[in-house]
Amino acid sequence: MTPATSSRPVTDRLERVVTAMVVSASALFVFWQLQPDLIFSDTTPTGGDMGAHVWGPAFLRDELLPNLRLSGWTPDWYSGFPAFHFYMVVPALAIVVLDVGLNPFISLPIVVALLTSAALFRVKGATKISTRLFIVAAILGPLLIPIPYNVAFKLVAVSGVVMFPVAAWALGHFGGLRFPGPAVLSLSSLAFAFDRSFNIYGGNIASTLAGEFAASISLSFSLVALGLVIRGTRTGEYKGWAAAMIALTALCHLLPAFFLLGAVVVLMILRVLQGRFASVGWMMLSG
Repeated sequence: MTPATSSRPVTDRLERVVTAMVVSASALFVFWQLQPDLIFSDTTPTGGDMGAHVWGPAFLRDELLPNLRLSGWTPDWYSGFPAFHFYMVVPALAIVVLDVGLNPFISLPIVVALLTSAALFRVKGATKISTRLFIVAAILGPLLIPIPYNVAFKLVAVSGVVMFPVAAWALGHFGGLRFPGPAVLSLSSLAFAFDRSFNIYGGNIASTLAGEFAASISLSFSLVALGLVIRGTRTGEYKGWAAAMIALTALCHLLPAFFLLGAVVVLMILRVLQGRFASVGWMMLSG
């Protein structure tokens, strides 16, 4: 083993640590600038169209979901209109889940089973599977505890811009950028997030706080989806994950989905020109 080969694991570990620090710091910086003390205060979010959206998840929680519906007629505005027929329901569902909390009689045994399975896989040396199970349990665990509606609304509203640096990293990571490419991509995403030249087109903080939070959530999903499509059309991996991210992009907001569709079309043209015809089959299955 040459000195260069033996030092490679150390270098890889250092690169991962640096990347994790940059991506985490970028996401935490965005969250800190959004004033966490106000996010966690039980006050009604307002500003731009935000105040109008506060009504939606509560109507979903109190009227639609008890009747096993995700959309339905409401007489509240404009002498009545079809709620969630033309607008995205996934962000509103996330708010309801955080507000109400998961049913402990169903979810608590699932969390316990996940933790037990993760520990068993860890003992058997299957660290990747164990880590994934621990992550799922860590996500489901806090959802057992209901939180005030206004706090739940604000947490979901800012989730898109807070996760935007992480999504930018995912695009670079799955897209095959070498170090420090994914970390630089994450850091550079802050320039867009803090851009104040527009406040209605969606994606940046100004638009998010004006009520376009569904667009920022969708935009973050779209970056992850594009990264998975780039990787998948090259290696054949991640059909299911790519399908889920594409679906979430469209179900959270259609406009980022159109951008994603355009990027995928360009990518598929390049793959065909490269002679990678299997990529077309992969994309049809995932899409």
